[in-house]
Amino acid sequence: MIVKKALYDEWKSNINYGGIVQVTSWDEVEKLIYSLDGLKHTQVIFTDEEEDSLICIGGGNEGFYNVYITLDDNESFYDLVNPYGRNDKVLHLVTGGQLGDFEEEICVTIDMVLLAAKTFCMEGVVEEDLTWNYRK
Repeated sequence: MIVKKALYDEWKSNINYGGIVQVTSWDEVEKLIYSLDGLKHTQVIFTDEEEDSLICIGGGNEGFYNVYITLDDNESFYDLVNPYGRNDKVLHLVTGGQLGDFEEEICVTIDMVLLAAKTFCMEGVVEEDLTWNYRK
């Protein structure tokens, strides 16, 4: 497994009590992803030992999530895309403790999140069977 640690939030009365934990198995990663509820837990970031590659997953409210991956010491950015979503429809997700407007096109289901996360956490790459928007 490429990923070694997770940074997570845990909100209580507008104060973030989250932290950093070491992760050694897919089960630990999956548990943190499933904890995202858009209320108490709104974001988790999984990173490698050098912290030069990461996957950030936010949301969980309304059953949708926003996911991006950075590679090469933040030189390459990939946003996970919902191929059925529209860019003219907006969903309201809570990520990092903040309510934000996200185009439906970048709001994805838990199945997409789990596939993207598993590929990244195990291999350190973007999942080729999913749709990604590359940005520099």
